[in-house]
Amino acid sequence: MTTTALRRQPMSLALRDALAHTIGFPCELRSIPRVRDGAATVSAAPPYVILYPLDGGSSGTQGKPHSSAAWSYQATLVGQRGDQLELLYDRLVAFLYDRHASGAWVHPLAVEGQKVYDRNKDDENGAGASGEDTKAGIMSHDVRFTLSVSPA
Repeated sequence: MTTTALRRQPMSLALRDALAHTIGFPCELRSIPRVRDGAATVSAAPPYVILYPLDGGSSGTQGKPHSSAAWSYQATLVGQRGDQLELLYDRLVAFLYDRHASGAWVHPLAVEGQKVYDRNKDDENGAGASGEDTKAGIMSHDVRFTLSVSPA
């Protein structure tokens, strides 16, 4: 029997796409999202989300190194006003926690060969830090969370 390691990159890409769809604003991995403006591609104006895969996270157990993984992410919510940050935050929390009565996620992450079985917002790892650049009129709020994943 061959065991295939869980792969983080497909999950990160699926998470980026699902967040953009669910939140309704641009989302990109590790950089300001780019959007079409006529024939050109330009940096998105706030509000938007920058998603950072964080180092660390467990992967499996001794003897079963590919049996599960816990991958942490930081979503940096960027807006020009506080109400924009609140809207992004509320939609991110809904993405993380909303479930149907059956227990299925309202906003599933579809990655071949992988199943997300838990999602947790991490308030104790620096989440909630915020910044403001008053000259540029930009505000940000960081939210950290962990996805627990197993083979499908």
